[in-house]
Amino acid sequence: MSRKIIVSNISASASEKSVKDFFLFCGKIKEFELIKKVSSDQQTAYITFERDTAAKTALMLTNAVIGDSQIKVSLADDGSSSDEAPEHDGYLSQEDKPKAAIFAEILAAGYQLHDHILERGVAFDAQYGLSNKFKQYLAQLQDQLKVLNDKYKVTDRVAELDQKYHVQDNVKRVASQAQDKATTALSTSTGKRLQEFYMSTTKVVSDVHCEARRIANLKRSLKITEVEAH
Repeated sequence: MSRKIIVSNISASASEKSVKDFFLFCGKIKEFELIKKVSSDQQTAYITFERDTAAKTALMLTNAVIGDSQIKVSLADDGSSSDEAPEHDGYLSQEDKPKAAIFAEILAAGYQLHDHILERGVAFDAQYGLSNKFKQYLAQLQDQLKVLNDKYKVTDRVAELDQKYHVQDNVKRVASQAQDKATTALSTSTGKRLQEFYMSTTKVVSDVHCEARRIANLKRSLKITEVEAH
């Protein structure tokens, strides 16, 4: 599989940094070029990643929102194909993280992803048996949180922000909406066959939103702590 992608329908208001930062969540970028179309309010990006895995993740992000428009991601046939595993230091590389975890990080950074994109990630993780990697990812987050907490004592701040922004209430609301969708789906024969998968998927989608908010709150509390320290 090619490591190069073409991203079209990028809003003219989107900066080069915002586009590049978005796709860095997929993995390390080897080459990046953003071109504005003549007499158009759209831009096109040509991105080559270091690993095929990153390009696969990027393809799943079609219809994500950058700036004020939904992007389209396609694979460029440049003849390149390489997915050599990087050296490990005990932590998952960005490319090797579960898709649901990557999408949670993207949401936490303030980008918009529709639930059907999250569902793609959840389905991919389930298909390729990434449960062990997901556990490793969670353990990595816990290690990072412990280091931050020892240094900045952020746990209480995260709890305060969680209460302030009613995170749990929002998660319950999303879960309730997912349940309503599932009930409707179950009224059809196809829905009945997909019941188990649908219910597990909608639950994990809610978990992804929750994880994104937790990451965002952690970053916010860390920034507050650093400002106060100075």
